[in-house]
Amino acid sequence: MKKITLNIAISLLFVSCLNKNDMITIIDCNGTQGKPEYMLFKTENEGYMFCYKGGLYQNSSIFVYKTTDSGKNWEQIYYQNRCYFALYSTLILFNNAIYGNVYDPEDITNYNLFKLDLATQEFKLINPDDFGVDRVGGIIGTKGNDISVFFNKNKQSGILTTDTDFSSFSLKPFNYTIKDGGIINDSTNIYFITWKNQLVIETNGEYKEVAINNPAAITKIAENKVLIATNEQENAINLYQYDLANDRLEKLHTFENYSIINHLQSNEKVIVGFVGNIKGMFVEYDLIYSTDKGQTWQKQKLKEKNLITPNCLVDNILYIYSGRKLQKIVF
Repeated sequence: MKKITLNIAISLLFVSCLNKNDMITIIDCNGTQGKPEYMLFKTENEGYMFCYKGGLYQNSSIFVYKTTDSGKNWEQIYYQNRCYFALYSTLILFNNAIYGNVYDPEDITNYNLFKLDLATQEFKLINPDDFGVDRVGGIIGTKGNDISVFFNKNKQSGILTTDTDFSSFSLKPFNYTIKDGGIINDSTNIYFITWKNQLVIETNGEYKEVAINNPAAITKIAENKVLIATNEQENAINLYQYDLANDRLEKLHTFENYSIINHLQSNEKVIVGFVGNIKGMFVEYDLIYSTDKGQTWQKQKLKEKNLITPNCLVDNILYIYSGRKLQKIVF
């Protein structure tokens, strides 16, 4: 009986390891050129790659590619010379269009907002002058039928909110400095993490500040609930849940022996992020994920540990661009 029980345990362990290894499929990418800056999948099959080619400040060109077979083959749908995708910006998919930022390589302070209509494949650039501001910055998020972005005017910062046709807009002041990757929203609230160790929540024009030690990344768990990753502890990443309705900050999990967390993102099925450490000139990452709204967590070794950008979560699938190949991870 003991021998049978041991054999069953070994078999279950083998199946568990096999299933975990089977999570990752490597896909060869065909048809793209340049360096991908962003990637966004609308469905498992339909995705878009945003690439640039040339120098950082001169002779730059941008390319947009589309795939309909989960990233195996890509077709160019847009090209523009003398343009560059904005670094550290964010792409969002909203009302069957993709929004992001580009700038003129001869003036890296001159951002433009772009809209890619997925139905018509029209790529439209919206100049800051159209809104009477000096500079349009990164995208904050969406609320109702509107989209919000940062802006600068006469050295003052604020939030610009516009409809998706850019026919009407409003400008509001904003006096916080946001960390990269430190913005998320639900249907009612916008959440910011700041360089002053704050979680700031905007609701209908009112701001609430919550102190939190060294926040590094944020994503949504549910309406009125967000997940915040912190670097408060040396050589460890802590994960907290903030419940806005009850004004409660609760520690969920700690990942020991990691110093960096990046690309925390979520949907209704899974939460993912990348935790890592500096190894020589690079950062080596492992994938962390939760399929129960952050209550329990698992780790997954990647096929390529250094190259994790761009990446995109869609449904229960994570795509990672890793040097002319895609890692497709199914949870």
